[in-house]
Amino acid sequence: MKVVSTLGHAGLLETVRGRSGGFRLGRAAQDITLGDIVRVTEPSLRPADCGSCVLSPGCGLTPVLSEAVEAFLAVLDERALADVAAATQSPRLLEG
Repeated sequence: MKVVSTLGHAGLLETVRGRSGGFRLGRAAQDITLGDIVRVTEPSLRPADCGSCVLSPGCGLTPVLSEAVEAFLAVLDERALADVAAATQSPRLLEG
């Protein structure tokens, strides 16, 4: 429920209260990128905690790691939730 709440506050999901309640997408699936979802659900994508490292100011690895995270998010920004849903095979279809 915490993830649903987080996605709801970001406008990616709408929650519906009541007996027939639940949740639904806050926007069309083609308008939600995987990058949107990851940015909301993973607030820190840093592969290392460079901020507390005494070597950070002169470290050559820090900008490389930043570039890697940016590249990762750029790929996710190119894929919509609708793309992933369309490419996903239902387990029920695989059983039959």
